[in-house]
Order: sequence, then C-alpha cells, then structure tokens
Amino acid sequence: MILSTSKTSATAINTTLNTLGAKSLYFVSEAATFSAAFRSSLPAGTTIALDVKSDSVFARSTAIAAALPVGPIVVGNTTVANSMNAAGAMATGQGLTLILLDGSETDATVQSFFAGRANHYIALVGGATTLKQSLLPPLPDNGLMILDTANVVSAFRTIALQQISSQAAASGSSLWTAPMNQPQSQALAALSAKVSKTSFLPAGTTAAFTTTSPSHEFIKLWGPEATKVTLAGTAMTAAELNSLTASASVTRVATPSWTVTNMQLGSGNYTITVKARSGAVKYQARTLGDAVAGESTSTTITVPGLPGTVTYIAALNASGAIVDTFPMRVNQYQEVIDRESTVVATIRDGGKHHLNWIDDRRVPRLITRYTIDPFMDDPNAPSGNPAGATFVAITCGTEYTTPASDLTKQWVYTVQILSTDGASCGTRGATGMTTAVASGINLPFMAFPAAAKMRSMDAAEDGETDAMPIPGYTVSDQLIVESGKLDAPPAPEAESSAQRAARSTSSDSDDPSPSPTSSPSTSPIPQPEPTSAPTPEPTATPTAAPSPEPGEQPEPEPEAVPEIITETAQEVADASPDSTYTDGPPTQARATALGPVAAAPGDDMPTMAVFYMQYIPGQYLGFPGFTGDTSKPFIAFGADNRAWYDLHGSNRTTNQAYVFFGSNYQIINGRDIGTSHKYKCGLLFTNCQLTDSGTAAVTTVGGTSGAGPTRAVVGQWVHSPNPVQVGAPAIDGVALWDLKRGGSTLRAEFDRMPVHQFWYGNFEAAAYLAFENSNYDPLCLFNGTQAVHIQGCTVAINTQF
Repeated sequence: MILSTSKTSATAINTTLNTLGAKSLYFVSEAATFSAAFRSSLPAGTTIALDVKSDSVFARSTAIAAALPVGPIVVGNTTVANSMNAAGAMATGQGLTLILLDGSETDATVQSFFAGRANHYIALVGGATTLKQSLLPPLPDNGLMILDTANVVSAFRTIALQQISSQAAASGSSLWTAPMNQPQSQALAALSAKVSKTSFLPAGTTAAFTTTSPSHEFIKLWGPEATKVTLAGTAMTAAELNSLTASASVTRVATPSWTVTNMQLGSGNYTITVKARSGAVKYQARTLGDAVAGESTSTTITVPGLPGTVTYIAALNASGAIVDTFPMRVNQYQEVIDRESTVVATIRDGGKHHLNWIDDRRVPRLITRYTIDPFMDDPNAPSGNPAGATFVAITCGTEYTTPASDLTKQWVYTVQILSTDGASCGTRGATGMTTAVASGINLPFMAFPAAAKMRSMDAAEDGETDAMPIPGYTVSDQLIVESGKLDAPPAPEAESSAQRAARSTSSDSDDPSPSPTSSPSTSPIPQPEPTSAPTPEPTATPTAAPSPEPGEQPEPEPEAVPEIITETAQEVADASPDSTYTDGPPTQARATALGPVAAAPGDDMPTMAVFYMQYIPGQYLGFPGFTGDTSKPFIAFGADNRAWYDLHGSNRTTNQAYVFFGSNYQIINGRDIGTSHKYKCGLLFTNCQLTDSGTAAVTTVGGTSGAGPTRAVVGQWVHSPNPVQVGAPAIDGVALWDLKRGGSTLRAEFDRMPVHQFWYGNFEAAAYLAFENSNYDPLCLFNGTQAVHIQGCTVAINTQF
C-alpha cells in the first residue's frame, strides 16, 4: 500500500513503483485526486487493474467490494465512535470485505448494494446504529453480528484475540500499532500486521497517547513475553514508542518454592510430583475427609485410580507431624486426551495462586479470573459473574503465579488456549494439539472475613445450627458433602456396566420440585478485584466432629477411606442407558428403589442438581430484511431478556438433572424448550407486533446418565433449530458432568452462539455458575452445518468446580 496526499509528487510515487517493480496498480481516491497528467506519467509496463474514484466512502468501499469474491462483510460507520477503526482492523485481520458509511449515502443506495448480498454473514461494528437493519436483505438465521465499540479497549481486544485464534494464527506477542486519530497510519499498520501475521491494535491519539489505550493494555497482558512493537504514524517520537514498550515491563511472580510440578496418568494409578519441602521426609495426597489417598518418601506420590478426589498435599517430618500443607485442585484428567487441558492449581505463600498446565507445548494461553463470595447474602449483588472477569495475562509458558490474593474469596480461573498454532510463541505451525480448550479451576476460600467469623460465633452462642462455609472447601465441596462434614464411609463397591445398564432412571411422578436459584431481582453489581492484604497462610485440617455430651462415651473415629475413581466419565456415560425425561422440571422425590436398599456410602451426600441451558440476552434479536409493512419495517426474533443469574427465566432450551447419592441412588432428568417468536417492529424495535411463533420438538434435547452411591455421570446434549425460520441452523452442544467428592468436573463442547450456561447446586442452596460463554457470535450457529467449520466458533471446556 502506498498512501499519497495532494502534496505527494508523481515523481516520488513513480520512483517507489520502479523500486518495487510494480506492474499492476489499484487506485482508490476521491474524484479529482489523480489527474490525467499523473496517470499518463506512470512507469512503462504498469496497468491499472482497479480505478475507484468517488467522494463518498460508501461508494468507494462498495466499488472495491464489487471486485472481490462475494462473502461475509464487515460494516463500519465514520459517524460512530471507534467504528471505522475497529471495522478496518477486523476486516483486514480476517481478510473480509469492508463497507464504510458516513451518513451521506441514501437508504435506497445502501439497500440496493446489500440486496445482492443475501444469505451472507454481516458484522455491524460500532453497534446497532452503524446501519439500519431494515436495509439489509434476508440473511441466514442469526447471520448478523453486532460489535459494540463504546468500550474501545474491550472491542479491540476482542478483535486481536480473534486474529490469534483465526486460521491465519496471527502472533499476538508481536504487535503493530498506530495513533487512534491517524486513519491512514492505522490502515498501513493493520495491513503490515496482516502481511507479517502479527496483531494490530491502535494506540491513543497523538494528543493523548495514554498508557490505557488498546495497544498498551494488550501489551500489559503479554508482559515480558511481548517480543516486538512497531509504531507507525506521523510525528511519532521515541517517547511514544517507549511508553508502549514500557507496558511490557510487568514483573511476573516467581513460582512458589513448594508446589505441584507435574501429574501423570499410569496404569491403574496416577502420580503427583511436588517440589521438595525443607524438613519433610514424607509427602501425602489427602482428600476432603482427610483420608490419605497416597504417600511417598520421595517427591512423587502414587495414588490409585484416576485423578479427581485429592484436595491437598501434606508434608510430614520424621516424627510424623505435618509441617506444611497446600490446597490443590485439578480439572478432569481421566484420559490421555485430557492432558492438553489439564491444569493443577495450588495456593501458597499467603494467597499466591500457582497454575500449572501439565502439557508443556508452547501455545498462547489467556488467563482470566473472577470471584465467588461464599458469604454473599445480598440478593441484589449475586456473586460469581464471569462477564466481569479480570483479564490477568497471556502467556506461552507452562505455568503462572499470581500475586497474593484475597483468602476470603473463592477464585474461579479460566485458562483459554487461544490457538493450537505456536505462532505467538516463536514456533509457527501445528503443535499436535487437537483443539483450543478452555480449562476451568476453582480455588477455595481459606480464611473467614471478619464479619462472617463474628456471625458464626454469634450463631453458636444462640444455638443456631446453620452451616457455615469451611475454609479449604469450594462452594461445590460444601454442597456435595452437606455442611462440609464427611462421615468417612467404607470404600464403595464397584458397580459394573451391566448393573448400570439394567437400571431404569424413569420417574412416574409429575409433581414439580424446587430447584437451585440465585434469583436476585435487580442487575448484579460487578465484583471488584480485592485490594485488602491477605491473611497468613492457613493450614488444611480435617473437619472436627461434635463434642460428646457430659458422661457420654464418644464413638470411635472411623478410619478415613479415600474414594477411588477407576472408570473415566466417558466410560461411565458410554455404558449407561439413555436418560428417561420428564418434560418440564424433574421432581425432587426419588422414584421406587432403584439402587441398593441397605445403608451405603454416600448416604451423607445431599441431592445435587445440574443444569445446561442456552439463552439470548436482550429483548429482541434483529434480523435483516423488510417485513413489507412500512410502519413496522424491521424483522426481529424474541430474545430471552433475562439477567445472567436468572436461570429460571426464559431460555432457548433447558436440560436438568437431579442426582441422588447413597442408598437408592438414581438420576431424574427434566427438559424444556422455549417458544420462539417472530415480530415486525418500528424503529429501534418499538411497537413490535407478533407475526409467528412456534416451539421446537422436545426431543431436540436429550442425554444419558449413570449413577452410583458416591459418584454420578450426567451426559446432556442439544440440537435444536429455530422452528419459525425455514432452514435455520440448530443450537448445538454436548456436556458431560462428573459429580463426586473432592472435585467435580464438567467437559463440554458447543457452538459459540448463543450464550451457553452450565449451573450446579442442590435443593438447600443457591445455584452456582460453572461456565458460560459471555462472548457469543451469531455466525457460529453455522458451525458444523454442511461440513462447514468456522475457526474460533467451537468452544471446548474442561472445568473443575
């Protein structure tokens, strides 16, 4: 690309053309920019392949589009803040057609152009005001993306992450940038980034080159791993460039001196390797009930079965006393393929969180986190909103350690593999990874906040017995062991595949039942990052039994026995029957005895509930096309118009299971389909009138499940199209829950449209969100249809909760 102005001489341009050896030229200009004399003086042998001349940005962009293959379009508007910059970056980075508007074009002209673009995906960058949707032709169902650019840092970060995760696999650690108020410089920088397969984000304006610009914030995420920053612009100096490179001067926290370094599957067992602890002669892997699952005099502990129940590591001295402990959590690692997404997380040194993904291939990983407050009792401020997650870092390393964090909170981490290509990490090309998985880890709270501790003391004095959260326990641990108390039952008997297949999970009861909910009545208040100093490192201890009454002989303490996992969740699901469903919410009551009738391990475990649902935020989802009614020209589908925490509000589909452990173990399933509505609306979706409605078949939701006394596996799937739009692609997803003491997990894969939510809870507590994709894209509904695979549209997760 060569940019010229009215002051650029023909001689200078011709000299550059000769140097480059250019033979085919593309001219894009205002009507009177390149004179006849200039054109006649071009070097011999050059030809003009495309000559676009117009004073209208819309006319120029549509003329360029006419010379390109028909396909997806990115639309920007020069009158909408940050729209043109962001649209240009998105179109250039992904190689898509760019259409610009400036308000001077007529509706008829716009409608005429887009009439030839029916059935193609369109992105409106800048928000709904970028373009009147009534001027668009019929598009594929939900084939319209609207990217709000009001938050410029968030918008450009989304675009940059798309560049890394796209098929082009741009390097995120190397960056091109230009001042926000220099569109020509931005165009050159974006094109240079495209050619060099690196990322582009704008910096601040020349008058306000601040350290909070999109490029500065993105470089901070990379920190010392940022490799190169190139600044393009007019009148730029070393001062501006230095402010960018200074953003990489982020000091990463050193790895704790004692933590987990590796985990490895074996034959019928697995090993946990830790660093050596001064003064220790033995290391133990322990469970929530303080049972010793494995021990070793070396730093490698062998544990029978599969990973999933060990929650902390203890170091013992020569006399057998515990000298140190640390909490530990791991997501699902039951098969070899899980290793790519396995993350082991520990808490050390006064609240530092150490995340270690045990697959050491160098690929870019994005780390985000948010908090759950186990003591939150304000219904107007529900805890645990992933949409408010903090962006922590992007790294190519195999581990990451945070600064000391608030010990009174539960911390929820997501480690997202951005690309299976190593381009961002200095080794461009396939790494052999199968998919870019998002790994989830929940680290428990470790200390009471002052107010909660006082409340607990007051309750004890008043004789109240309400359970308080237990340090070292996540909210899921608390739910599944009933008040945090473990009775240390005998080792469970293995249940064969034939026994599971012979059992029926049906229920004849039609009685509705309660289900877990947060149900606040107003919008949530985002939870800020904690700033208070953490309390000293706590030591994990077994739960204390109640003291005997005077004169009463205490019962002997049962020997704690670890519960061993010997079958993978997938093996259990494969050997289990299809679920029998109640159409609507499942009942809380158990059916006729399906499991053993005698006392069994797991009798102390309360009923659990898991939910898989999808919803569309907002009241309406705009759809391109004309209704035929000039007073209500806009087509819209009814969205679900609910808050993120209102799981009992409107949903596209709901798949839920109630899991009973212990004696008479079983799983009761329910499903529901939301009704789809089609409207014709006035401007800004006002005065909408219903034109059609319908409900998809309930059989578009299903699953499989297998239960045991102390463990349950629930499989859920959805393949549900929009019933009021002919040829509409389906909402697709599959989930596999593995519920057990010491670390339940969720494996799922779904298209990134609409919002997919996964909740867990029980009948005595609020529900908690295990995962949701707050970033959704209507284009992704087409993923997998007609052998189409859209890069970045499949979300794969492996999360522990």
